[in-house]
Amino acid sequence: MPHDFPPWQTVYGYFRSWVRTGIWSAINHSLVQRERRVQGRSAEPSLIMIDSQSVKIAHQGGLERGFDGGKQVKGRKRHIAADCLGLVHNCFVHAANRADVKTAPTVLVPVLEESARIEKILADQSYRGSLAQSLEAAYNCVKRNNWASGQKLRSRALALGRRENFCACLTTRLRLGRDYEELPEHHEGVVYVVMIRAIVTPSD
Repeated sequence: MPHDFPPWQTVYGYFRSWVRTGIWSAINHSLVQRERRVQGRSAEPSLIMIDSQSVKIAHQGGLERGFDGGKQVKGRKRHIAADCLGLVHNCFVHAANRADVKTAPTVLVPVLEESARIEKILADQSYRGSLAQSLEAAYNCVKRNNWASGQKLRSRALALGRRENFCACLTTRLRLGRDYEELPEHHEGVVYVVMIRAIVTPSD
């Protein structure tokens, strides 16, 4: 902990409280809207990308952990919904063995409820099945399964200046290379803190 910070118990107490009350998410949402306006766009996106990433847990305990057979990773999976600027609109962390298509609604529905402008959702083949029909019927938006057709959009998905996949870029952040948190919701909070810092101080 930096020397000019309060005791770690105080800092952690505020962090945990802000996770529980949704303050980190609310700050991120407000900054995302501001950043979109700065970039000359509408505050709400018309296109959302969804992706997941399995990360190893840095400790033996903790809730919500599993084995991702496809990625050969034992730990947790973070599910991210982001726009074409690479700005995170929602994050959900869960056990790595849970299927993407089953947890996708938990990530997407809050974003779709929040923005009536969303017309398209870019996703890969792991989000197959009836998900597309359900989203189109409920929210009148189309899910595209072929990342190749969205290659131009992917190339523009700059996480605040970084030419990387909007989800993979998170691993370049020191605290997100692994999951150090006891609770999955605390990892979600760290994702929001990282994105808040990236927006406020993009040169870091």
